[in-house]
Amino acid sequence: MKNRLSGSIAYLAGPIDRAHDSGIQWRLDIQNYLWSLNIGVLNPCDKPMDWGIESESTINERHKLKEIAFNRYKKGLDNHNLCCDIHEQVKKIVAADLRCIDKCDFVILYIDTDVHMCGSYNEQTHACLQRKPVVVCCKQGKFGVPDWLWGICQHDMFFGSWNEVKDYIYSIAFNNNVEHFRRWRFFDMNKVYNREIF
Repeated sequence: MKNRLSGSIAYLAGPIDRAHDSGIQWRLDIQNYLWSLNIGVLNPCDKPMDWGIESESTINERHKLKEIAFNRYKKGLDNHNLCCDIHEQVKKIVAADLRCIDKCDFVILYIDTDVHMCGSYNEQTHACLQRKPVVVCCKQGKFGVPDWLWGICQHDMFFGSWNEVKDYIYSIAFNNNVEHFRRWRFFDMNKVYNREIF
């Protein structure tokens, strides 16, 4: 059977600024798998755009600015301009990442409940509001997924390992009888581009 996900785009959501490796390794692993299925990847650790870039150096710079601003605050000194600088930096990252959510066809969300994350939950919410599939891989297992997500996401897309996620994506791509959950919607990309490209 033809790969119904060929030409689609996945966004890889998960912790970055507080993750031990800035969330890079799991994204590299899953993106290579997705590419092998001809699925495009929007990776916030390697954005395909020239704005809103988040890297180890930008994270370190932002943390230094926050530390300086906090020290000025403790001394009763004005830190408004420093806070504005932090705001402007993060605002660009948020805009870029939410644009990726708009552009993607589905989201893969990695959760490790031992690592605080904020933006990823916001991205997941935007995807759910757009009725996009959100496939969750939780380090603590399916039943470690935070309760709120059980109310907004489809629990049939919750998994406790990357192998389970890969098997699920493969089944969505190739199985004849796919449960849509009113989320999975497929385009014939050859018709979209008016040529046989996928």
